[in-house]
Amino acid sequence: MSELLARESSRLSTADEAPSGIHPAFLGLVDGHHAAAAAELSRHRMEASAGATSVILAVASPALLCGLESLVSSTPGMWLAGSANTMPELLHWLVRTSNGVALIDPFLDGQTDVRALINTVKAAAPSTRCVFITDEYQPHLVSEAVKGGASGFVGASAEAKEIRNALVDASRGRRYIAPMVAARLAESLMLEELTSREMDVLTLLARGECNKTIARVLGVTVGTVKTHVRAIMNKLDSRSRTEAALKACRFGLVGLNG
Repeated sequence: MSELLARESSRLSTADEAPSGIHPAFLGLVDGHHAAAAAELSRHRMEASAGATSVILAVASPALLCGLESLVSSTPGMWLAGSANTMPELLHWLVRTSNGVALIDPFLDGQTDVRALINTVKAAAPSTRCVFITDEYQPHLVSEAVKGGASGFVGASAEAKEIRNALVDASRGRRYIAPMVAARLAESLMLEELTSREMDVLTLLARGECNKTIARVLGVTVGTVKTHVRAIMNKLDSRSRTEAALKACRFGLVGLNG
């Protein structure tokens, strides 16, 4: 009788614990998942306390984010503190991580002001070092990032080793600029600086506007526009208007659409 009561008590206990229509085995799987998650979180905390560098990822592309998560998780001395594909999510993780490295897409959430982005990161997590990841090799973007205090700039399509090197260098207080980005930046620095009016003309030129249209928009004569165009071509070392426009886009002086 006591054995029967014990079995019945056990059965009732199991029935109370398991929601209607859900097999207890399923609950076991859920419990196992939670246990694994708790173990992973515990491991992360142990690594962090042991001096491992925390890394926050913030990129819009889900595929790139997935690849970066794998890269960070497989890098000794680093642990993934958080992943984000929007600015609010990035800020969520930043305020919860006292220091470490944040690998960020500078165009996250349509962001265009890289200095403002760096300032936002610093305000949320003053000790976190920023490394930017993008295939938009715009010299002015890189220059602004460096001036703003960024710790690195690497291509989104770079080899895993290069991205890992950028993270490691940043974690050690060094700056890493991808070779291709550095070459493009050096090339742009060799160009003579354009005046503000020449930039106005260049922007319209890059949109494919003719001299008459540019003159009308800027309120100057066609002769003045021609003078500016010649100066632009000389400064960009270009033999045609088209070449000047292409170089301007490559160097990030104007957008791809002008």
